[in-house]
Amino acid sequence: MNSNLNSMSPARILIVEDEDWIAEDLQETLIKNGFEVMPIAQSYELAMLSLRKEQPDLVLLDIRLKGAGTGVDIAREINERYKIPFLFLSSHIDPKTMQEVLEEMPHSILTKPCKPTDLIAGVKLALSKGSVEITTEQTSITDETFFVKSEHAYQKIEISRLLYIKGDGSYTRLQMENERIVLRATLKDFAMLADHQHLMRVHRSYIVNTNYIDKIHSKFLEIGDFEIPITKEGRADLLLRMNTVR
Repeated sequence: MNSNLNSMSPARILIVEDEDWIAEDLQETLIKNGFEVMPIAQSYELAMLSLRKEQPDLVLLDIRLKGAGTGVDIAREINERYKIPFLFLSSHIDPKTMQEVLEEMPHSILTKPCKPTDLIAGVKLALSKGSVEITTEQTSITDETFFVKSEHAYQKIEISRLLYIKGDGSYTRLQMENERIVLRATLKDFAMLADHQHLMRVHRSYIVNTNYIDKIHSKFLEIGDFEIPITKEGRADLLLRMNTVR
């Protein structure tokens, strides 16, 4: 749902902020710079309603909101359901809250009150990062690839060179033989790859290429220098799938 900044339709932005003067200042700056601003949401409930009904392209999230629910709670919902960019707004963040904020992988954290230049730069940067698209192409039984689209280009991923895929919140890491690729996507976006003959999900956060497994322990497996956690069920399924001698 990210908008193309070069299209005729302006990007639609949702502001979640319970301080009227800050919300109005943000709104004014965004409108002056050509963005469409949706009705301001001052609570968790109103923000979730707007997300469901209005489908914004980007969300500005105040971390602390009046009433039940915080900006961090909204960010979790965005990462799980909507997969659109968001920026956090805050005048002060304590260490505990900062850890929670960073776990949700925001595109940026802006200090309130925001300078117009910082606000517009943050918004444009977030919108310029296209959502990840994944397509598969099977050229033969042994020569299979898939493509990931990040920003404006497709990159071919050869499964024969893929060691494992790790999901980490709203980001996913593809560990290749000689490089690491980080994408803004969840592990669910790669679910169709788990049916591949050499790929297997062994943990809620990991899909591994069984061709690269060196050792299987009780709670983890080894792929080169990497240790991958494995569930009891994942280990049992893996042993059934692999050629094992006991």
